[in-house]
Amino acid sequence: MRVALAGWKPAPRLILRWSLIVALIIAVGGCFALEGKELTLNLDYFDVCIGTDCWDLNDNAGEMDRLMAIAAHYGVDRILFRVSVCGVDCYHTKVMYPANERAFESYHRDILDGSVGNIPSYIPRMAQVMADLDPLAEAVKAGHKYGMKVWAWVTVFDSMYYAPPEEFFQSHPEYTWVSRDGTKHIPGVPCYAYPEVREYRLNQMKELLTYDVDGIYLSMRSHSPWPNRGKAVATEESGSRGWGYNDPVVAAYQARYDLDPRDVDPESVHALRFVKLKGEFLKTWLAEVHELTQAAGVGLAMNTSVSAADPVAAEWMYISADDLAREHVVDELCILAGAGLDMNHWRVLAGGDLKMTTFTGIHGKEYDISRNQWRRGLREMLANPTSAGACFHEYANVYYFNLWHDIEEAVAEMT
Repeated sequence: MRVALAGWKPAPRLILRWSLIVALIIAVGGCFALEGKELTLNLDYFDVCIGTDCWDLNDNAGEMDRLMAIAAHYGVDRILFRVSVCGVDCYHTKVMYPANERAFESYHRDILDGSVGNIPSYIPRMAQVMADLDPLAEAVKAGHKYGMKVWAWVTVFDSMYYAPPEEFFQSHPEYTWVSRDGTKHIPGVPCYAYPEVREYRLNQMKELLTYDVDGIYLSMRSHSPWPNRGKAVATEESGSRGWGYNDPVVAAYQARYDLDPRDVDPESVHALRFVKLKGEFLKTWLAEVHELTQAAGVGLAMNTSVSAADPVAAEWMYISADDLAREHVVDELCILAGAGLDMNHWRVLAGGDLKMTTFTGIHGKEYDISRNQWRRGLREMLANPTSAGACFHEYANVYYFNLWHDIEEAVAEMT
């Protein structure tokens, strides 16, 4: 992690144009290296570029360059660039559905983005940027220019919301998780038991690897309407136990256990075996992705929450984190949690040589909320002997609230 020595203290809220601020920052001073922790910012680019008073559509390339310049100056080592935009993708893809005007034709209205400081936003601006340049290509170019790693960040259970009817999973709902009685589907939640689904998403991975990215970061986060969403405890109707009864999953379960999973007691060990079987199909696909990334010489990461890594507690999907660690299916396992989480469980399973990070949220409508989470997260990351670093979600909160100077303060305090 590189940390700036500059003495310049920015204003508490971002009101000024960033082009002037970045020019000042770069002119002020250098930076030094702090070994042992990797500082990652999750760039949900959609959230940034749709800001109506924070992004200049007449200079998209220049704005991307400034995003990367300021992050690199303040010691950010890696950018996770989110290509997935709730069912569409913000790069010039020939495999997935692009984030074009068609995707946002029902969203021509001004909004306030409550996750990142209530910034005034206009969603179709994303399509305007896409018409001007390839955001992923521009991010990789600018990130590498300033010495940072740039990973493509992909959500693997999140193919709806902006997805128009002709998008793959909207036009093929049979490939999404189906209810126990076979009458309903969870829109945009792919079932990785289908070879067609695995091939489709593998083709996306192949496409992303042509962009000179330094790795692929896969995420379980989803905006789909999961049953019992927000419930603290897994139930019979939760996604993990009540959904995903697609034909290939049912057939595989019957072949292995000589039982129909649709008839088992949802509180029995048989139900947990069904939950774990769906995780096996995802793991199969992850292993296929890993072959691609290894051949390309780049990293592969998968994230999960603590509950999603436990077949008993999983509310939505189950991510077989223990198996991923033990079998080294991925190069990095990232846990959605505070940056101080003890991750020795997975480190031990992996024999001590698996990169462990956290996905730590700093969202907030107000400056103090985001700043307090950011400052706490930085200190917890620096003090955590079980992690290689933290992925802070998201870049926009640091950018809009101008929280860069907190990095240097946290390092000075902890060292």
